Amino acid sequence: MNLAAGKVIGGDFELLRPLGEGGMGVVWLAVERPLDRQVALKVMRPSESPSRADRFGREARALAALRHPSIISVLRTGVDAETGLHFIATPAILLTPAEILRLCDETLHCPYPSNLPQDLHGAGEVPSNLLQGPYGLAGSPLTLADLLDGGKALPEAAVVRMARDLAGALSAAHAAGILHRDVKPSNILFDASGRAMLADFGLAKFTDAIAATRGAEGSGESPVPCDTLSLDGAGNPKFIGSPSYAAPEAFRNGAAAATPALDWYSLGAVLYEALTGDRPRSLRTPSSYDPAHISRDWDSLLGDLLEPDPTRRLADPTAFLRRLGRVGRRTAAS
Repeated sequence: MNLAAGKVIGGDFELLRPLGEGGMGVVWLAVERPLDRQVALKVMRPSESPSRADRFGREARALAALRHPSIISVLRTGVDAETGLHFIATPAILLTPAEILRLCDETLHCPYPSNLPQDLHGAGEVPSNLLQGPYGLAGSPLTLADLLDGGKALPEAAVVRMARDLAGALSAAHAAGILHRDVKPSNILFDASGRAMLADFGLAKFTDAIAATRGAEGSGESPVPCDTLSLDGAGNPKFIGSPSYAAPEAFRNGAAAATPALDWYSLGAVLYEALTGDRPRSLRTPSSYDPAHISRDWDSLLGDLLEPDPTRRLADPTAFLRRLGRVGRRTAAS
């Protein structure tokens, strides 16, 4: 079914414009009419596969189970009575052009995203003709992928700040028995204050402990092919995640590799890219020290996050934050 602006989903959510899409569905900016508030409404694509609906429901349960300032929360979930489409409503984390300018200039001290007109720097009021583009009056999501587009990198202080937020998000998710399994730049949003927020739990998995209490699926789940799954020669899923950010064991063990160490490896890959503008899987070794890009402190920390052996990988949030703090203090002093 083709959705269009003006369509009402779930009886209350009027679609305004698309914000993005992924393997499971399309995210729309919508207005919740009874409350007159804007939301991000993820609408699952029509499918005859019950397992895809189960996975979509898993994302809703994962988000609903989590309460953390760096995890986007669920406002409501349901099935549209008219179309049968499943949906998840979350807060709309949108930034206007002026907010992006302030965030890049004053908080993150980073280059502007490529799709934001460069001549807005110091412009004060944003010209009205530019408000109809990708960053309209209501704004648009700003992801880490937007900031890194074109091989750009972030200052070390901004990466420290982002890493602290994301470590908190992963710690909260893992403590609740939930693995994200798709940590990557396009799933990391920024709010106007510069807080990094982990989004899109579409590939989330409950560990056996929490599955037993929630009646959810445990370790015996069957992966569902989508754009973030690698397939073998027979068309069967080999691993869950995005290839550039997936841990080595995900390629070998598939669903059996689902441990918190999987997410921590992905975090390391994200941080490496944020610091260097490159992805570690494109390098001969995961942590190639380059003094032109990163300090030796970062090299040591990222090397432990990108450790190929999951049993030796840095996957303890307390230890990670302690070491990140040391990097942050040295970065501030330099």
